[in-house]
Amino acid sequence: MQKGNTNWNLYRVFVAAYEHKNYHNAAKFIGTTPSAVGQNMRQLGNQLGVTLFTSHPKGAEPTKDADSIYPKIKSAVEAIVSAENDVSKSINQNKTIVRMALANASVELLVKNYVKEFRAEHPDIKLEISKLDDMDLVQQKQQDFVIAAKHCIDPNFKIVNLYKGTPSFIATKEFLKKHGLSSTISTEQLFKLPVVMRKGAGSFANLDKQLGIQKMPRTSVSVASSDMVYFMTQGSEYIGFFSKEVLKLVDEANNGNFVVLNIGNTNFQTLQYVFGYSENLTESARIFIEGFSKFCKNKLGQN
Repeated sequence: MQKGNTNWNLYRVFVAAYEHKNYHNAAKFIGTTPSAVGQNMRQLGNQLGVTLFTSHPKGAEPTKDADSIYPKIKSAVEAIVSAENDVSKSINQNKTIVRMALANASVELLVKNYVKEFRAEHPDIKLEISKLDDMDLVQQKQQDFVIAAKHCIDPNFKIVNLYKGTPSFIATKEFLKKHGLSSTISTEQLFKLPVVMRKGAGSFANLDKQLGIQKMPRTSVSVASSDMVYFMTQGSEYIGFFSKEVLKLVDEANNGNFVVLNIGNTNFQTLQYVFGYSENLTESARIFIEGFSKFCKNKLGQN
């Protein structure tokens, strides 16, 4: 018998081969090939100095030597598997995935500004961020939580208030100068100007209805991300559409270059944004919610 050269995987294969009495079935069970099982059993037999199986038409028959060592090897393999599972659980607890869906460009901009801070404090928590398309209740249930206006949240969800935001049209001073405009414009003027919005919640169709406009201009575009809304607005080629409260945050890096537009007599309703969730929160999700709530309070100046 060779000592000090144990390959624990050989014992796993041995237990499978012994219990199935067939190399083909054992191979299917552990995810390998019959020839690999046979080779492993010959290798283990050589290490132990015994023959473990004899071949016959219906499979592989364990020898008396195999019968004698099986109980102890079975017990040892189960102990190893149990220990590996404990380690895996510990790792997963420290490296949790938090899944969230975000309702619109304003929420995305807030979260993106917080993510860097969160990852520095919690490097073992992975974030998966997706976009929430309007009031997609199925999508909401697939997340740990969603961040959206309260009226968009599944009525069966639990909620945590986050901040209040007022949807607004935003432009740069350069854009207004280029088009000879002030910060107050009419809906008729807006109709003739290029506007950029994020797809999904807050769509042009909803906006048209609220403004009493039948159709936004052809120069208006819907884009996939808040980054595109922000950068296309920042580039002074489009009027952007996001919360004026969030403007306080994104305008810090632009030296007050953004302007909130007054569109005729239109006043958009201030919305309560919330976390919405259907199940008990994981510890990692709770950590994110608490941290993001404090971030919004500090950055937006809301209680």
